[in-house]
Amino acid sequence: MSRPPGAEAARGPARHTGSTHPPRRRGGLLVATLLVLIAALWATGCAGIGGDGTIHSGLDVGGEDISRVRVSYPGPAAGAGPEQIVRGFVRAGAASDGDYDTARAFLGKNAAKDWSPDGDVVIVSGESDLTIDTAADGSAVLSAPLVATITADGHYVLAAAGSRASVTVTVGQVNGENRITALPTGFGRWVTAADVRRLFQPYAVHYVAVDRRTLVPVLRWFPLDHVTSRLARAQLAPVPADLAGVATTAVVSGTRLSAEAVSVQSGVATVELSQRPPAEQTLRQNLWAQFVATLTQDPTVLSVSLQVDGATIEPPGARAPISDPAQVGFSPSATLPSANALVRQSGRLRVLDPVAPDNGQDPKAIRPRDDLPAIGTEWVGLAVSATGSEVAAVSAGRSVLSWWRGTTRTEVPSFAANLSNPTFDALGYLWVGAGGPASSATSSPAPGSGAAVYVLSAAEATPTARPVAAPWLSGRSVRWVRVSPDGERVAIVSADGQGVTRLDVTGVVRSSNGIPQRLADPVALGSVAPAGSSFTAVVWLDLTSVATLVSSPGRDMRPVLFSLDGTTRELPDVPTGADLTTPSGERQLLVRTADNKVLMRSGPLWVAAGTGDELLVPGR
Repeated sequence: MSRPPGAEAARGPARHTGSTHPPRRRGGLLVATLLVLIAALWATGCAGIGGDGTIHSGLDVGGEDISRVRVSYPGPAAGAGPEQIVRGFVRAGAASDGDYDTARAFLGKNAAKDWSPDGDVVIVSGESDLTIDTAADGSAVLSAPLVATITADGHYVLAAAGSRASVTVTVGQVNGENRITALPTGFGRWVTAADVRRLFQPYAVHYVAVDRRTLVPVLRWFPLDHVTSRLARAQLAPVPADLAGVATTAVVSGTRLSAEAVSVQSGVATVELSQRPPAEQTLRQNLWAQFVATLTQDPTVLSVSLQVDGATIEPPGARAPISDPAQVGFSPSATLPSANALVRQSGRLRVLDPVAPDNGQDPKAIRPRDDLPAIGTEWVGLAVSATGSEVAAVSAGRSVLSWWRGTTRTEVPSFAANLSNPTFDALGYLWVGAGGPASSATSSPAPGSGAAVYVLSAAEATPTARPVAAPWLSGRSVRWVRVSPDGERVAIVSADGQGVTRLDVTGVVRSSNGIPQRLADPVALGSVAPAGSSFTAVVWLDLTSVATLVSSPGRDMRPVLFSLDGTTRELPDVPTGADLTTPSGERQLLVRTADNKVLMRSGPLWVAAGTGDELLVPGR
C-alpha cells in the first residue's frame, strides 16, 4: 500500500471516542540506538514470551504498549545459505514501516509478487524457538511453538496449549543467490509474541445499537502502519454474527474506499466512499457516528470528512468535518458506573470500605445501608439495582426468586429450578439463569419453562419471568449471567449434563421497546483454558472485557481476565474463591472466598478487605 502525500502524518495526542482500547501515545526515544539494540536482540534470539502460559501464553489483557519506534532489518547477505535466507525473511517481516521492501528482497520475483504481508499473521513464542529444516530438493520447513494467529480481518485467535506452527517454503537460485521462490498460498507473516505489541494494536470497529442511539464496539487487531486506512476499510464490514439483531450498520452493502488510502491533512481524515448513503437522515447520522468513533482512535485523526465523488456527504444537523459522534445525535459510550461494594453481615447489607482502619471489631464494612431491607441467609445471590431502590435474591434451594421494592418483598411465580444469582441490567431488567423447569409439586410452570435465561421487568406490579430465546443453551444449566454496562451483551457461565462449564459472551436482541427477546450467536471466551477447567462467577470490567474465577486440573483457582479482543491474563491464585465483583474496573476487583473473607488487589497480592456471606455491587 503506497502512502499518498500527507496521508496519516503523525499529529496530536491520542484521543478516545468510543474505543475501549485506545492506542497510547508513544514517547520519543533515541531511535538509532534502539534499532541497533533491537536488531542485536533478535539476532541473538533473546525475544521473550508475554503472559505466564497457564491459560495460554498469549498477550495480556490491557498489557502495556511497547514504545513505537521504527524498526528495520538488513537485507540478504551475499552468499547466504537457505536457512539464513528463510530466517532473514521472517525477521524482516517484523519491520514496522509497513512497506516490507527488505522482506521482499529475500524473495524471488514470483514469490515477491504473490506474497501478501497483510494475510494471516502467525505469532510464535520466540525467534530462538524457530527451527528451519532444509532439504536437498530446496524445501525448507519452518516450525515453532504457536501462541496465536491474527487473521487477515483482525481476529486474534489463541492457539491450544502445546500447539506448533509449521509451514514449508521453497528456496532456489536467483541470479546466483539463494532466495525464497515459492510461499504457501495465503502466507502472511511470522512474528514473535514479544513483537506483537510493537506491530499491532486492538481497535474498536463500531456498529449502531438497534434499539438506541449508541455505538457497540467490536475489537479487531490491526498493524500500526497505515492504521487510518485499515480502520476505514474495517468499518465497511457487515455486522458480525454475534451481534446479528443487536446492532446494525449504515454502510451500504458493497461500498468500498474509492481512494487507495485515507488522506489525513491537518488532523482531518478524508474518507472517499464508492457509494452514496441513503438520503434518510438517521442512516446518515449513523454512518457519520460509526466512522468518526472508529477513525479518531488513531491519534493522528482529530476529525473526519466523508465524501463520494469528491463531494462531502453532509452530516444532518452538523457541518463537516465531525470530531465526535455526539455532533450527530449519539450518546457517549456507556461505562461501568462507579459504585460502592456491599457485603451482607448478620442479614444487613453494609458498605464495604476496604481502606478503613481495622478497629479490632471487623470491620471494614462498617456503614449499614439502612435504605435497603434486611435479608436473611435463607436468601442468596443478592443483587441490587443501579438506583439502589430494588433488591433481588433466590432462595437457598434456588427454586424461588424474590424481588424487594423498598422493604416490600414480591415472590415471583415459580418458573424454573436451579436458579442462578440474579442481576439487574442498565435498563432496569432483572436477569436470571436456570437449570431446568419448575417442579410441578410447587406450582404450574410458566410458559417457556425449561428455557435457560429469563428476564423480568421492573415496570410490572407483579413481575413475570419471560424466557429469552437461546437455542445454543439447549440442555445446559446457566450458573451465572451478567449483562454488560451498555446492556448490549451478556456473559454466561453454563454447564452441560456432566457439570462441565464454559464461558460465553453473546449479544442481546431486544424488541423495539427494549425488552430482551433472544440471544445472538455466542463467542466462547473460555475455550482457551486447559481441558477440564471450570468457571465460577463472572463480572464485566468494561464494555469489552470480563473477569471470572477459573480452576484447572493441578491448579488452584485464580481470577482470569478475558478480553473480547481475544487476549487473556491471569491474576494471582485465590484457592477458595467463590465469587467476584468490582466497584470500578480491573484495579478494584474483589473476591469473596468460600469462608466469607473478602479480598482486594494490592499489586501482585490479595489482601484482606473485610468479611461477608454475600458480596455485590449495585447495578452489576
